[in-house]
This record gives sequence, structure tokens and C-alpha cells, in this order.
Amino acid sequence: ETVNAENLFDKAEHHAEIDFFPGSKKKKNFLSSLSSSLFEKIKVSGKTELLALGSSVASSLSSKDIMLYFDEKQVGDLIYNLGWDGGIKKINCIIEGYHCIADYLMLVEANLGVNKANYFVERKVSHQVNLGKNGEITEELQIIYQNNSKTEIFPGGSYKNYLRILVPGGSEIEKVLIDDQEVKEKSIFVTDISGKTSFGFLVNVPIMEKMEVRVKYSLAEKFDLSKKNKYLLYLQKQSGIEDKTFDLVFNPKGDTLVESTKPKASIVSGLAVFSTKIDKDRVFEIDLK
Repeated sequence: ETVNAENLFDKAEHHAEIDFFPGSKKKKNFLSSLSSSLFEKIKVSGKTELLALGSSVASSLSSKDIMLYFDEKQVGDLIYNLGWDGGIKKINCIIEGYHCIADYLMLVEANLGVNKANYFVERKVSHQVNLGKNGEITEELQIIYQNNSKTEIFPGGSYKNYLRILVPGGSEIEKVLIDDQEVKEKSIFVTDISGKTSFGFLVNVPIMEKMEVRVKYSLAEKFDLSKKNKYLLYLQKQSGIEDKTFDLVFNPKGDTLVESTKPKASIVSGLAVFSTKIDKDRVFEIDLK
């Protein structure tokens, strides 16, 4: 049979589900045979094909579609610094002449349904950062999920998503809204992980429906408005998740103005607006005056 990028998912699911029985090794055997065929093809590939393969592997490492792990610490540290191991990044922002705020955001999804609904889900993410009059920072995250599954029949179905939002350690949750309904405090699990604070809760997106999630929280750290300030946001991509559109709005308020940004942002009524995709880890920098 012919297997390519367009039909790999369908082929793998076919071998996993057709004539399935407990202990079945059909999917494992299919993937093993596919891997063997790929390695054999690589052995006889020409220079042009190998260069294309190298480029594809580099792209997949950047987009977190391939992860690496090594027992050797020195190599493992290098892979971590390159962002190729899936580990949670430690962010520092120490720049001479600036009071720098190092912000962090990562969305981590876990499908608790016994299905492959992830494949059918589209996401749009918007994030607004607000600077208060005394230097305090409040943030609002919006995620819009669209579940395009047409039936509850496997591999589709409802997307039972345990969502964790990782933010800087010490951040405090204000509220979580799902389709404008506030989630009860007891249903939000606040934990610490690798120096970050995690807000976890369940989001269930039925088939052929759209759902909006909004999370409001505040950072522990504040800007020092008596000094020159820089804001840095490290946006980390979850491994294996399809690209999401991402809009970032920074609202300085008051007498504080945006002086410059990296990458270049649109300045609309004093707001810095970035529009991109979460197709890899991204860094946003804003200098204030």
C-alpha cells in the first residue's frame, strides 16, 4: 500500500481499529514496517533528497513535532537550551539600564476522551496584557475551540480537554469563564510546576460546536514606573499540537508609551498588537517609555 503525508493518519487509524482485539499488534506492526521502509529509502537517497530531509527534520524540531532525549547530561543540556526536549523553559530578563519583566505562557492540552478528537479541533488564541497605574500587570487569555468532528463515532467525538495554562510562578487566578459561565473555584486546580504556576480545568467541546475559554489572572511582579521598563513574553508551544493563530495585545495605559517592539508590532491607539501563529516557541519584546 502507498503511504504519504496526506493519508498517514487515516492509514494508522485503519490498522489500529479494523478487526481490533485486546493485545492486537496491527498498528505497531504497521508503524514498524513503515519506519523500516523509510530508513531503507534514506539509505539510497541522493544528496538533494538528503538535504530536503535535513531541512524537514530541522523544521520539525523547531515546531516541536520531533522531540529528542539523551541520557548524557552535557548533550541533554544542549538539547534543552535549543528547546528540542519539550522541557518547560526557564526565562530570565536581565538587561542593563532596564527594569525587565519576564513573562511566560504555555497552553498544555490533554485529551481525556477515548478518541482522536484532537485531529478535528481548531484553535484561536488571543492574549491581552494590561499595565496598571501602579505598575501592576493583569492578563486575559482567550481561547476559541472549534470541534469539527461530525459524529461521536471513533476517531471523532467530543473533545474532553484537560487544559493547563502555565504562567510565571506566583501568579494569581482571578476567574475562568467558559462561554461566559464562570468556572467554580473548586474546579480550578492551581499547582506549581518547574517554577511556573499552572491553572488546570476541564473544557468539553461537543461535536460541531465552538467554545470560548477566557482566563483572567495577575502577575506577582510589577513594573517600576520610576525606571525604564522592558517587557518580554516567552510563548512556548506544546509538542504535537497543530498551529494556532495567536494575537497579543499590550496595553500600557496612563502616561506609559510603547517605544519599540521585537518583532515589529502594529501600534493602534497606543496599544502594541502582534499577530502570528504558535508554530514554534516565540519571544515578544516591548520597550516602554
